[in-house]
Amino acid sequence: MYTQVVGRDAIAEQAALVMWGLLTAALFCCSFRSNVALSTLFAFLAVLFFLIGASKNPQSEKIQFVSAIWGVLTAIIAFYAGFGELMNETYRLSIVPLGSFVRESIDEQGQEQDQNNATIPIPIVSVTNRQSGYFQTKGGGGSIAA
Repeated sequence: MYTQVVGRDAIAEQAALVMWGLLTAALFCCSFRSNVALSTLFAFLAVLFFLIGASKNPQSEKIQFVSAIWGVLTAIIAFYAGFGELMNETYRLSIVPLGSFVRESIDEQGQEQDQNNATIPIPIVSVTNRQSGYFQTKGGGGSIAA
């Protein structure tokens, strides 16, 4: 049984919180194919981890206050996003609006179409033949082994 309590290391806590902030920022970058509520949650959560890491400094009472308020806002967003995801998935309807990102479609010639149906030329490299196990370019370029 342990009889001595080991004290906390503030620098180690700051480093851990910064690492969680970096991970959450990466998840934020990956969340753009979901909905606005989830992306907003990851953005607020990443900022919250950085704020809590900064508030580990003993002279940072203002940062502690700001991180507490930011934490409450993040919790509200988390409850809304979680409730909305659960309700919408359970009833297979859009009961709670979560927002969606506008996705531009790509036509058959490799042109991107925006909302006004104007085409924008972009280079396209996509998977056209998944069954053969090779990635191929749409314009007839070479193939790269998968």
